[in-house]
Amino acid sequence: MWLDSNFLKNRGIFSICSSNENVLDASIEFAKEKEDFLLIEATCHQVNQFGGYTKMTPESFSEKIFKKAEEMNFNPERLLLGGDHLGPEPWKNENADTAMDKAKQLVIEFVKNGFNKIHLDCSMPLKGDSDFSTTLVADREAELCAVAEETYEKYGGNRPVYVVGTEVPAPGGSTNEVPEVTSIEELDEMIEELQNAFLRLGLKNAWDRVIAIVVRLGIGFGGDSVSEYESEKTKELCTYLSRYYPSLYFEAHSTDYQTAGSLKQMVKDGIRILKVGPALTDAYRRGMFALNFIEKESIDEEKQSRLVENVLKVMDEYPRYWEDYYNSVGKTLRLDQMYSYFDRIRYYWGFEEVEKSKNRLIENLKDMQMNLIRQYLPEQYEKIRENKLNKDPRALINYEIKKVLNDYQKSVILE
Repeated sequence: MWLDSNFLKNRGIFSICSSNENVLDASIEFAKEKEDFLLIEATCHQVNQFGGYTKMTPESFSEKIFKKAEEMNFNPERLLLGGDHLGPEPWKNENADTAMDKAKQLVIEFVKNGFNKIHLDCSMPLKGDSDFSTTLVADREAELCAVAEETYEKYGGNRPVYVVGTEVPAPGGSTNEVPEVTSIEELDEMIEELQNAFLRLGLKNAWDRVIAIVVRLGIGFGGDSVSEYESEKTKELCTYLSRYYPSLYFEAHSTDYQTAGSLKQMVKDGIRILKVGPALTDAYRRGMFALNFIEKESIDEEKQSRLVENVLKVMDEYPRYWEDYYNSVGKTLRLDQMYSYFDRIRYYWGFEEVEKSKNRLIENLKDMQMNLIRQYLPEQYEKIRENKLNKDPRALINYEIKKVLNDYQKSVILE
């Protein structure tokens, strides 16, 4: 397997954290075009032994990704699957013993089905915890690692590599409050507790395959703002890690919407794994909205897909995926639902009625006018003129996604 500490010594890698079909297709296409490696991860909420909100298990997700790679002639040896936030997060409101039992089964299913980058996350208190501490988090992550190692020994494949941490942003998106950068003292305590927990369970070999630590890096995003990466604020922390733990790197969550310059600086500073999700589905949303505007200009009203109208209708009917993020009302709420950095609209593209609208939109725009493409998708227009892109609506959407991927790909290559 190519992802290890030696790999990260020489370059970074960005991780696709999305189950969106177009994002996955565009990511595989992009990696093939760049002849680069590809890391795709599934979170514990998206994919688990009960199906998750995508209704996919680790087995079905793995099969889906490798099938896509085969159909697109992408070298499977350059493709790696990861499990993100593997732990008791989906069951944190249940009794601790029950939640951890489910978390162990979750890890078994991921490792058994070829997920080799394993992010262990027990950073959340569980029902019944009377003394929640760094030690408890470390002990639980070590327990899950032991299960992962046993599963690997039973089923074979590539040995897992691990990402750990006791201060981890919640899965599914950022929040409006961006925490301060982790201190050196906190980092030391975190690593010491984790290493001791691993060693108590006889997991020295596994600890040697811990490639990254998750800490607070002062980045994130709110509904309409982005907390930019500031190298000066992380300089001491990054220098300390490289000096005293040279085989470990930082994994950054919520890097979405950072500038290309910030992403590149992060990799230079030793933050070698950059996770991205909402920025990619937001790019997909931009592409779909642009096509919807083109449709409104060019297709008779009775034949239109009404895509935006229908997806907003579904969001109103099923508010569970956005109601904890948007406290606004009226026109402002509509703007949040459509354009917020949180991109909670991403949870609604798979609803049946929205799928019908998407299919109608694609069908309606099989032969778009060039002047409308120029108006709403000007970069794609230029590529079409240069014979580097075709007019297929899916290709136009994928190009929008690849613009984000390109910023990440340029950032992870150290000069």
